[in-house]
Amino acid sequence: MKKKFKSHDENFHRTLAVAAKNPLLTIFQASLIDILFKFIYKQSWQEEHKRSIIFHHRNIAEKVAKKDPESAMQAIVEHLSDMGRILGQQEAAKSVDWLKVS
Repeated sequence: MKKKFKSHDENFHRTLAVAAKNPLLTIFQASLIDILFKFIYKQSWQEEHKRSIIFHHRNIAEKVAKKDPESAMQAIVEHLSDMGRILGQQEAAKSVDWLKVS
């Protein structure tokens, strides 16, 4: 499942950059994806996190397919906010684990 999720995630971001028809964004995305995803994929993804990410990806794709850039941008902002929430929860959980006394 991990490889399937990773493949979906990378393909989504790559496709979105190409769909934007902005060569600079495509280059930026290609260079950033390797660095960013190395960090992201070290995280322990719970199924609820994966479902949330896939939900947001579908929402973004629907807005792009409808050629509604304002709604697509709002969906991207919501996705980034959700990613911040998820990553923040994971970092907080690591801190709590570190503080636990055995």
